[in-house]
Amino acid sequence: MSDTPTSNDSDSTSSSNSDSLFSDDEFDEHFQSTFLRPAVGYLFEPEWTSEELAAQENIEESAVVTNSRRCEAMDWCKCGKCGLMATERECICCNEIMQFLEINQEQNIKCITEHPSFVSACLNKVVLNIAYHQYHQQYNHDIEDS
Repeated sequence: MSDTPTSNDSDSTSSSNSDSLFSDDEFDEHFQSTFLRPAVGYLFEPEWTSEELAAQENIEESAVVTNSRRCEAMDWCKCGKCGLMATERECICCNEIMQFLEINQEQNIKCITEHPSFVSACLNKVVLNIAYHQYHQQYNHDIEDS
């Protein structure tokens, strides 16, 4: 037995190389672009259906009509826990937000502040800081102060 490759050995090696999906350089590039990219948050979150988008638009359109006096009276609040805010944009009740209405059906709560996770998710300074930095990184700008 000799250590030199025979013609049959070199043919099998070249046929296995030609059968591969990528060349070595292409494989490295594919691997880098597929597996070595930074993690992307919310990548697998479900998207809204067209019905959900239409419902949200209807809520927003009705809010625009009634917004002209939202900073003056509280009749727009459906949960009973809202307060008058400085701008009309801030005067919104959780019962006007479609995502809360879905939670409300599941949990049977009147206000989002009654949800068991509200304090830990919305009032925790560490969570808010992380959310702010994620927003800043994702959209490349600061949250506007209205």
